[in-house]
Amino acid sequence: MRKLGIDYGDSRVGLALADKLGITAQGLETIHHNGNDKLVLKRLDEILAQYQIDTFVIRYAN
Repeated sequence: MRKLGIDYGDSRVGLALADKLGITAQGLETIHHNGNDKLVLKRLDEILAQYQIDTFVIRYAN
């Protein structure tokens, strides 16, 4: 199981994925959404289907 870090901003969302041991995290990607949350949710759905995520760490910055 893995942890997914989500840094949510007004126009971009940064994603980071922890390694399988949960020791380190690497940047996964940046989603440019410009206020359209449907783009973010669609991409998160794809990532959840690809990785076994058991924990979310969310940071909201506006």
